[in-house]
Amino acid sequence: MKFNLSMRTSLILSVIVLVWGTHLLLAPSFYLLSEKTFYSHAHDIMDNISDFTLEQSYNHLEKAKGAVTLTKQLLSANVFNTGTLTISSLERYFFDQLKIHPHLAGIYLGTPDGSFYYVSRNEAKKKNGFRTKIIRHNERERSVMLIWRDENFRELQREQTPADPYDPRKHPWYKQAVQSRAIGWTDPYIFYTSKQPGVTIAGPSYWEDNSLKGVIGVDIDLKELSSFVGKLRVGKTGKAMAAVNNQIAPESLFDLKKPVFTSFTAQKQDFVAMFTPFPGTELDWIVAMYLPEEDYLGKIRSNRRTNLIATVLLSLIASILAFRFARAIIAPIKCLQQEARAIEDQDLQVDCTLNSVFTELQETADGFKRMKQSIANYSEKLRAQEKMYRIITNAASDAIILINEKREISYLNPAAEDFFALASEEARGEKCP
Repeated sequence: MKFNLSMRTSLILSVIVLVWGTHLLLAPSFYLLSEKTFYSHAHDIMDNISDFTLEQSYNHLEKAKGAVTLTKQLLSANVFNTGTLTISSLERYFFDQLKIHPHLAGIYLGTPDGSFYYVSRNEAKKKNGFRTKIIRHNERERSVMLIWRDENFRELQREQTPADPYDPRKHPWYKQAVQSRAIGWTDPYIFYTSKQPGVTIAGPSYWEDNSLKGVIGVDIDLKELSSFVGKLRVGKTGKAMAAVNNQIAPESLFDLKKPVFTSFTAQKQDFVAMFTPFPGTELDWIVAMYLPEEDYLGKIRSNRRTNLIATVLLSLIASILAFRFARAIIAPIKCLQQEARAIEDQDLQVDCTLNSVFTELQETADGFKRMKQSIANYSEKLRAQEKMYRIITNAASDAIILINEKREISYLNPAAEDFFALASEEARGEKCP
């Protein structure tokens, strides 16, 4: 069975499928492409910030390590000792190290007898000032001296504090250096004097007989490092931080060995995050940062919504135009169809006046009009010929009989009527033998 489709339906469906199908194909690809671009861009941003943070942080840490190494070398060369005449030289050296390296919180030397020589930043007496603590042991007594100085090393105040119980030998930085016999970092802890969190890099120095001369330590205040990391801009509202690896909540990050880029949701907001470990094994630290997806996808999603609305509106307009376009084509064709059926029924009175903008349709309509005119002219000519023929046959003296294809009498002229004594109306339709 042959199945015919309506041209009108086919045309409308084709346009709708073309317009809306194109939209349905392009919209998901644009969505996926924008999401993929965002994650790639966010990953690159975080990777660059992470590299910069690690580089700057390591610069801080390497300078602290360099200060410890240099002090060890000076002590090994007996440039300094703990005699009365060289205490001021040791203090000045520590002071100069802090001036050269603003990120260092303090530098000190602890000895096996419990003596302690420490210069640190302290603004108790003056802004940008320093404080020296000297704990000395001799056979008779233990003395503790505090000296405050300004940024130019001028003495501001001096004070004896014999009740101070500090003993360097009891603290982790000293114990770790003595046990490892090498320069190393401590885990973060609260500094005894400033009560601020920080880390210490410390290393031992030995006499020629391999007995311990003392342990040199350099403090780095984590507040200063955290302030530097916290000021890093990660997108519009993202944050960065430095943390000890085992303080990060996700258990999957405890054995972090390489950067991890991930995403999470908090308070109904989506974020992307990166965790980057410090290189090497000396510090089990990581740089962590997060970025709200809305910082970047906000504009993309807004543009996507705008594009979606614009696309839907354009698709609706295109669909309406498609209906009008289909009507502009189908209506003339339907009119021509009706006219063709009228011609088939020999009805030349049906008139389909058509003024189409489409050349093909207009030429077809004009062709129908010429064809109808030709048929009308031919019919008129036939009628005239038939009239003349009847005049001739009616005037003929011979009998004339017309028989149709069914062998039925269709006409008798007057001579035939007289000959057969039969009227033409009575004979019409009679069968001939």
